[in-house]
Amino acid sequence: MLSSLIFVAEDIFYGPAVMVLALVLVLIQLAVLGLALRGRKRGKPLSMKLHALAGAAIAALPVLIAVSVHTARATMLAALDVGAPSDKASALSRGISGQINGIAFAVFATGLALLLWVVGVAYTASAPGPDGRARSLPPAALVGVGLLPTALGALMWATSLVKSYAGTAGVDPSQKAAFFLAALDAARAEFARYARISTVAIPLFAVVAIVLIVMRDRGRAGPEPARPSSARRPLIASGAALLLAALIVHQARPFVAENTQPWPKIEGMWVEFPHAPPMPPLLGPDPIERAPVVQVEKNDLVLDGARGTPFESLEDKLITLKNNYRLLHPGGDFNGLALVVAGHDTPLPRLFSAARAIHRADYHQLLFAFTRPVKIIRPVLGTLNRSYTTGALAGVFYSDWLDKWGDPDDDAVPWKHADAVALRSQDFSDYTAFARRLVESRRQGKKVAVLVDRDAP
Repeated sequence: MLSSLIFVAEDIFYGPAVMVLALVLVLIQLAVLGLALRGRKRGKPLSMKLHALAGAAIAALPVLIAVSVHTARATMLAALDVGAPSDKASALSRGISGQINGIAFAVFATGLALLLWVVGVAYTASAPGPDGRARSLPPAALVGVGLLPTALGALMWATSLVKSYAGTAGVDPSQKAAFFLAALDAARAEFARYARISTVAIPLFAVVAIVLIVMRDRGRAGPEPARPSSARRPLIASGAALLLAALIVHQARPFVAENTQPWPKIEGMWVEFPHAPPMPPLLGPDPIERAPVVQVEKNDLVLDGARGTPFESLEDKLITLKNNYRLLHPGGDFNGLALVVAGHDTPLPRLFSAARAIHRADYHQLLFAFTRPVKIIRPVLGTLNRSYTTGALAGVFYSDWLDKWGDPDDDAVPWKHADAVALRSQDFSDYTAFARRLVESRRQGKKVAVLVDRDAP
């Protein structure tokens, strides 16, 4: 486990600083532990102030890890809004990996440092007193034992996610989201189980500690009157602990809300088309599928992000994509689908010219995409600006398909039997009117056929 955590620490934001700080803290705890052992052998227990300083130094590691995780999260969220698809995917992966690995390493390194610190404090606290009798640990230390299940659960949660994230390398891209969400749900349930154990263990150990303190005080014979300063120390420590607990609970409230507040149900797929023109504000009934993206603009034609694609070469490029798909998926069915993105100001003759080229390339289905911005407000993540895309499916055939029954357009036969709604360029004034009729027909459960002329314009 140690080797795997050190390996994944390379993906942590500010990784070198985190690693150096963790190493320094562990060495400090080892040094204090050595001093505690030597002091006990010599009958001169180490000062508890030194232990307190060593314990306080451990807090620097969670603080630095928190900054690292926050930076990783900011990187991930920033990538969701802007950037090229390749850069966005890289930043998303980097941000997710940085968060998971950062939390895993923080739990491991902080737990190791705390373990060494507790052992050192135990040696000093249990050292024999002036009367030669060994002192026992303060009963209040039992309360801290109740946190051990949570620490173990956090470590298991983090390492489980690290393994799950690494395991997505061989998963189909369309299944990665579902795979990782399932891993998150399983890890969260396991972590919650350990947290519930701590929820029961902490009050239980607190009651045990109180009972032990009362029994110890009653068993003392002729107790010496406590000095005012020593009498105030437990009260000061208790007040500081209560204040810290209240602060932690207050700071945790947004995170609890983030984990419990359901995400809004939004129709469509979270997908963006970089530099796409403004589309008609419509909500299509058909899901978005993976397919070549033909973006038809007023003054440009874009194929899979490549601007300046000539109309004359669109057919050849689509045929190449189709042949490449069949080479990569031998024996698989080619769905003949093209994803069409068009702005509300796209001239219909230009759109239908692109549809004709798509049809000539042996693509017989057009999935018209409609993207709309959505603003989501979360307790911790803040305001997230997303673009969700829906589609409206249509077949594309030659305009004389009604006269020539399946000759030569055999793919049109099932659409004829379904009494498909025929859409022609001359029937609409602009793309918005065309898109509204398309979406309306699809929402009524009807098939739609986009009819193009055989002759080039």
